[in-house]
Amino acid sequence: MSFRKRTVILSPQAQADLTDIRDYPLEHWGETQRDRYEAALLGRIASLGRIASLADFPATGVGCPRFFPGCRARRAGSHVL
Repeated sequence: MSFRKRTVILSPQAQADLTDIRDYPLEHWGETQRDRYEAALLGRIASLGRIASLADFPATGVGCPRFFPGCRARRAGSHVL
């Protein structure tokens, strides 16, 4: 069985949120921790476009209809993607 790689597109609000999320560990714990945190978060976002993604297995996510009908989400640490 093969899976198509999917493109993950972030809304302008999601991009702004990522900037805010990146700034927090930098301000509180320094550049090294910020870099680790960012790599983990971006890795999780990238995984949404790979094999075990919400796009391929939507039932693995949690329903979030408040955003739009059919919206599903997954946790990434203390964040929701």
